[in-house]
Amino acid sequence: MPVTPILAIPYVAPLDLINAYPATDQASATRLDDLLRPVFGSYTRSTNQSVATATQVTVIGTQVSAEGGITHNGTTGEVTVPLPGLYLFTAWVTWAANAVSYRYAWWQKNGARVTFVKSPAGATTTSDFTMISNGVSRCVAGDKASFVVQQNTGASLDLIGGSSLTMYQVARIAP
Repeated sequence: MPVTPILAIPYVAPLDLINAYPATDQASATRLDDLLRPVFGSYTRSTNQSVATATQVTVIGTQVSAEGGITHNGTTGEVTVPLPGLYLFTAWVTWAANAVSYRYAWWQKNGARVTFVKSPAGATTTSDFTMISNGVSRCVAGDKASFVVQQNTGASLDLIGGSSLTMYQVARIAP
């Protein structure tokens, strides 16, 4: 008579992500829930923002959605990341139509540029013009990032707000 094998099913204890630590020293360890926690912030201009010629201006988000402990200063436009990791910085701005000169946009972290984009001369002749600036940067907890623009038309020029025409986002993409 043939023998039927018995299959053993191992017991696997559930993983406690709230109280589990990857290091042996709990005081200096990074909690696993922090490693896995999503961090995201999205900031939108609901109104136009004026940018004087040859002046660096931080874009100020007026509508904020955020999760994971990211914070936003509504006066300075700075975003503070709560956890170390690799972050994706994304922004797009819509400039009012103007046929003169250049537009610039960049992300900066702790005052140093992370990304930079420059429009072609005369690219904004008859209609509003949108620029996109993206970049990835390694951050530590407490790093501050801001999205900055500049133009040199010789006069003030508006960033167009409303309907997500000018917005910026920060997302942690890896621990």
